[in-house]
Amino acid sequence: MPHINFPESFPILNTARMTLRQVTHDDQMSIFANFSDAEVSGWFLDRPLEDPKQALEFIDKFQKDFRQGNGITWAITFKGQEKSIGTCGFDAVRRDGVGELGFDLSRDQWGSGLMRECLSTILVYGFGKMGLTRVEADILSHNIRARNLLEKLGFQLERVENDRHYYFLNKGAMDHNRVREYWNKNADAWTHLARAGYDTYRNHLNTPAFLDMLPDVRGLNGVDIGCGEGYNTRLLAEKGAHMTALDISDVFVHHAHRENASRGLDIRSLNASAVELPFASLSFDFAAAFMSLMDIAETEQVISEAFRVLKPGGFLQFSIMHPSYDTPHRVKLEHENGIAYAYEVGDYFHEMQGEVQTWQFSAAIADDMKGFEPFQIPRFTRTLSHWINLLMDSGFQIERIAEPRPSDQVVAEHPNLQDAQVVPYFLIIRVRKPV
Repeated sequence: MPHINFPESFPILNTARMTLRQVTHDDQMSIFANFSDAEVSGWFLDRPLEDPKQALEFIDKFQKDFRQGNGITWAITFKGQEKSIGTCGFDAVRRDGVGELGFDLSRDQWGSGLMRECLSTILVYGFGKMGLTRVEADILSHNIRARNLLEKLGFQLERVENDRHYYFLNKGAMDHNRVREYWNKNADAWTHLARAGYDTYRNHLNTPAFLDMLPDVRGLNGVDIGCGEGYNTRLLAEKGAHMTALDISDVFVHHAHRENASRGLDIRSLNASAVELPFASLSFDFAAAFMSLMDIAETEQVISEAFRVLKPGGFLQFSIMHPSYDTPHRVKLEHENGIAYAYEVGDYFHEMQGEVQTWQFSAAIADDMKGFEPFQIPRFTRTLSHWINLLMDSGFQIERIAEPRPSDQVVAEHPNLQDAQVVPYFLIIRVRKPV
């Protein structure tokens, strides 16, 4: 029997745009507005509310369930505002470690991505702090919007019965904790092969373009989110930045720490998750993330955390696989001489939620591969608009974007980069936190 860590005091959670707090009697009219709207309440009530007093009965039930440890429901508010626009939570928390998901949102906010943002946050809290092992949800079969939302969050369909779709999500589904397991398995081989010079796309395309776009960081306090074996962190430190670096893989952090120390670099290396950065708010002048953010399931939390730890006026610069070309279906088209001339891409709008891809550095030679298994990497694809809107919704201001292309000289020295002249492999974005 799992141990449930039900909170003693009500937890206040924050997303990029929202604050999730306890429902109070002050929310009566907001609750009534949603629960009396047939288009909102028709998905979860037999009939809409007709009297505001009925909203108080729901609020009292939410509060009683929390006091007794039977359920937890958050009011959804925009940051800095008191008025609630919906609720989300675990309507029931069972002693066998199962939580039953419930949510509603004001109709004028449908399609804004807010509910995905909120549910992502409470799922991290439920599986992490509370110790839930499974979350279930049942949705009316014709509620396509809610079904799509759950599927984007990684829920799996268990059964269809009596015009309802029953979904579940198990702890250990592809979240940042599971991703840690994969990267710990990859880390030794990755470190060895990358330091042998086989990560040519990083060394001769991505990182040079990233550093070329980077503002002056001399004397600034920076954090490298997802540092891997520390290659890029060291370059930032050599540019005069005071660096802290973290990675979810303790094996990577071990390699990074040893190499940093051998070079006499004063870099603080931590084993931590980007989903829950172990720093106080307003800690850093800048944050960097080289090819790491697209490897994390909880995209919304990562961007929100980066915004939180930056000082006003600070910037986040990160690189990812280009969303338009790193699609679920992707085939390189080549001439008979092996020169790439196009890419066939498809299924762009299908956002992958951790499907594992097996691959190896294309430049690596067989002798150096001996003793190492190919990398297994969970993939999390997001559309370009998803990334851009998430950054803006989080409060960032977009400052600069780059799509690096290798020069003819670089391709002559490293022929395997030729296909990156056909379509952009990478997208580099710099955003800034307003003063």
